[in-house]
This record gives sequence, C-alpha cells and structure tokens, in this order.
Amino acid sequence: MTNPDVLINRSAEAACYVLLRRLAPALKHDMVGAFQPISLMAALLQKRLQATPPDMHLLKENSVSIKTLSRESAATCLDLMSWLQPLDNEQIDLATGTQEALRLVAAELMAKGFDLVNETGSIDREVAKSVLRNVFLASVLALTDQALSAANVLLTAHMVNDALVLKITLTAQKSEKPYESYQVYRTMEWSDVQSLAEAEGVGL
Repeated sequence: MTNPDVLINRSAEAACYVLLRRLAPALKHDMVGAFQPISLMAALLQKRLQATPPDMHLLKENSVSIKTLSRESAATCLDLMSWLQPLDNEQIDLATGTQEALRLVAAELMAKGFDLVNETGSIDREVAKSVLRNVFLASVLALTDQALSAANVLLTAHMVNDALVLKITLTAQKSEKPYESYQVYRTMEWSDVQSLAEAEGVGL
C-alpha cells in the first residue's frame, strides 16, 4: 500500500508541472528579454568599431556597459530559474511576491478578458515564495480557468488572528461580447491546487 505522503508529493509534483507548463511562455519571454540589451549594445559597439578612427573612449565605455548588462542578465536568468528549483524557506514580502507571480500570468489572463486588481499591499508581511508561486498562482489560474465569462479579479489580504488570508474574488463583467476560451496546455483543476496546498502545509 502506497504511503499517503508519497501520493500527496506525487500529486503536488504533477500539479507543479502543469503550473510550470502554463508559465513557460512567460518565463521564456523574460529570459530572451534579459539578453536583448546586450544585443543592442553589441550592435552599437560594432558600429563604433567601424568608425575611422574609432573613438577609444566610447568603445571603453561600451565594453564596461556590456559587462554590467551581462551581469544583470545572468542575475535575471538565475532568478527565473528559481521557479524550477526554488530555495527552501525563501521569504518575500507579500506585495512584491504577489506582483511577481501575477506578472507571469497577466498576458494570458488579459487575453481571456480578465482584469486583475491586486490590493494585497495593505498587509506588511513576509511569506514563503513557494506558497505564492505555487498555491496562490495555481488558485488564480484554477478559478479563472473555470469561469464561464470574462471577469474582474480582485486580490485582497487580511489577518485572522495571526494567520494571513489571501482572498480571490471574481466578478463577472457585463459585456455583450461572447466569451472566448484561451488555448492553454491544460486547465488548472482545483484538485491540483489542493495537492499543492497540502504539500506546502497551507489551508484553502
């Protein structure tokens, strides 16, 4: 008989894979964008090398800029890779964490007709990055995936005793335009969210 904890972990891993497949286009876009400034600077450097005579002062400045941009691009990519291999118990303030997570699904939700309003900044509290990146983000996708029409999505936070509670409220928009589904890898199911929540030790 399989250990229940093993089943929970396997279900959470499967749900995490679905979530990452949904986020892959945004992560890829951000990685490509991180190197674009280097490409532009390299093109400028190449153009200035063709000058007769080349301006050595400007070339030196451009070389330093490329080094700085390379360092920044590497840092950006390392941060994006942390979605695949997060650090244990890494904390982030609530407002920054929710904004970071929602940014990766904003384009998809906008294409489906959802308007996001994030009011979680009213609570000054640090939370686990993994909870926001997994449970919170999966909850947003699960609720919007199951919506029958475009909606306004309101994200709020409040404290109950010493526990932080995040609330996601969907309000259908009044529109005569027919709702069009958006092609995704697969929909995020509430069972996926439940598995992630159990693995993270948080309640729904």
